[in-house]
Amino acid sequence: MSWWEDWGPTLPVEGGLVVSGTMRTARLGERPKSVGTDIIRRMLERVNTGIATRGRSYARSGQTVTMTIEKGRIHANVQGSAATPYSVTIACTVPDDRRQRLIAAFEHALVDPSKGIPARGTPAMRDEIDACALLDGVEITAKCTCPYGAVCKHCIALAYVAADRLDGSPIAVATFMGVRDDDLAAARGTRESTQPTPSVPTFDARRQAKLARTLARLDAHAAPSADDVIRSASKILRPPASVADQLGLDPAG
Repeated sequence: MSWWEDWGPTLPVEGGLVVSGTMRTARLGERPKSVGTDIIRRMLERVNTGIATRGRSYARSGQTVTMTIEKGRIHANVQGSAATPYSVTIACTVPDDRRQRLIAAFEHALVDPSKGIPARGTPAMRDEIDACALLDGVEITAKCTCPYGAVCKHCIALAYVAADRLDGSPIAVATFMGVRDDDLAAARGTRESTQPTPSVPTFDARRQAKLARTLARLDAHAAPSADDVIRSASKILRPPASVADQLGLDPAG
């Protein structure tokens, strides 16, 4: 079948995936604000107005039969005019630094990261994710089994449907970027293990030397008792009042 034979009537789909709410626009030349709008913009850059219009129509009418999202890959079956749906894939290689950006954004935005990445996020969380510029400079590819041979209306339809899911669900973005709940726990563990150990307060060298001389004098005359040592040390080191009280010492020295 040649590409011009695919211009027949589109076969209807029952229960297909549709874009919810108002379909977002991704104007060429504008910096995208989210993963979804970035994908749409990349696809629109490669097609003419006619294909873009037909792709949006497919997205609105639910021609996307199924869709799956995994790390660096979005796959769907999109029904066109042929008897069977076309297999459509939008993909990219996810840089590790972008994964780390997203993990950090979740750690900052989530009140309790231990509960996992939510299916629905707050506007503040979406802003955190968008600020990561996760696909900035990342190459995105698209292919379809239809005979057109380039980015087609089926790819455009998938871009819009995928963008709707990605921009509406933090867990969908996380899946596409290869981030899991376990990654948040691992990030917390790494940060905690690299935190400097709080230093234990020490007495200055002058008082340490004075204590050493005092204990040496006690030992030179006779074997000092434990009480003798504690009383002598307390006059130099001045323990807190609560400690002095437990030891039966005069806190004033």
